[in-house]
Amino acid sequence: MLYVSDGTAWVAAGPGTGGPPTGAAGGSLAGSTYPNPTIAANAVTLAMLAPAATLKNLVQANIPNNFTSVTTGAWITLTRSGSITTRASWCLCSVVFSGTVSVNPTGGTMYFAIFRDNETISVHQARYDVQSPVTANTKMCPPTLVSWDAPGAGSHNWSAMVWQGTNTVYVTANDAASVGHIRIMEFA
Repeated sequence: MLYVSDGTAWVAAGPGTGGPPTGAAGGSLAGSTYPNPTIAANAVTLAMLAPAATLKNLVQANIPNNFTSVTTGAWITLTRSGSITTRASWCLCSVVFSGTVSVNPTGGTMYFAIFRDNETISVHQARYDVQSPVTANTKMCPPTLVSWDAPGAGSHNWSAMVWQGTNTVYVTANDAASVGHIRIMEFA
């Protein structure tokens, strides 16, 4: 039965045609037919997505200002993100290491890394061989790390870490405008 409004009430207007739509679909569904149309290839643009439709989680933690450690030959945790519950989708991990690497004239090796799950799983490590071009200690910029991770469904956290070899030290400045950070983005 088909109903229409007469301005005060809904009244019967006769039998409705009923049934699902049929025939060719148009717009973003072009090239398919009802009752089961599909979205055409490349039909959905960024402007059509709801804000944050492709980003499920975002977590960040800052690397502390005034950090320095003389520990060598061991991994040092600079910061750890809060935990997020992932759905077994991909996460983009990035670390901006603020500060400098100080190296003496004989040179040395440092590693910069992203670890997951309380530093039990290595996501990305970068070896940084540094050599002072002069006869005095030299300061150099540390690298930025970007890596994909597929942690599986569950609760996870990530850490920014350094490993200092002999003759190298990672130092952050006392400058709120240049704070390093680890950032994790889970995509839908």
